Amino acid sequence: MAKLKDVTELSGLFGESITIRKVNGRVVVTNRPKKKRGEPTEKEIAHRARVSEAAKYAKSIADSEELRALYATGVKKKHESPQSVAIGDFMNAPEVKAIEVMKYTGAVGDSIEVHAVDDFQVTKVTVTIIDANSVVIEQGDAIDDAQTRVNQWKYKTTVANTTLKGTKIMVIAYDRPGNQGSNEIVL
Repeated sequence: MAKLKDVTELSGLFGESITIRKVNGRVVVTNRPKKKRGEPTEKEIAHRARVSEAAKYAKSIADSEELRALYATGVKKKHESPQSVAIGDFMNAPEVKAIEVMKYTGAVGDSIEVHAVDDFQVTKVTVTIIDANSVVIEQGDAIDDAQTRVNQWKYKTTVANTTLKGTKIMVIAYDRPGNQGSNEIVL
C-alpha cells in the first residue's frame, strides 16, 4: 500500500510489481524485489550472523554516551547516525597500506613507519621483527604519528639486528571493534 507522508514524499508498493521509495533525497521507482527461493548459502548465513553482531555492537555504542559521541564525529551525511558509523566500523577491518623501512638499519632507535587506514579509526598498531631463522627479535606497539601525517604510525626499535637480509617485519593494525588488518615485508 502506498503512503503519502507529506506533499513531496511518496513511498510504498503499487499493484503487485512496482515499489517507490526515497533514496538520498531522490524518488526511486523500481520493480518489486523477488523473494529468493531455496535455502540460504553458507556465505549468506555467515554474512547475516556478521550483520547481527554489528547491530549488537552498534546497540552497545548507543548505550555509552562517550562512544556515541566518538562515533558521532564520523557522521558525514544527513541521514547517517553514530550507530550506522559503528556498524560500518564493525563490518570493515583496517588495512596496513605501507611499511616504510628506509630508516631501519638494524640499530637500536631506528624507526619503522606504518601507513594504516580504517573507515573510522585505527586504534593500535603492533610491529613484530623476525630474523631469517624465524626467531622474534622484538615486538611492540607503534606510536600514532598523526601530527606529522594522517594515518601514520611510528615504531622505534629497541633491539639491535645484525643481519638484515631475510628479516621479516610484520605489522597488525586494529580498530575499535577489534578487527585486524595485517601486512608484512621481507628485507
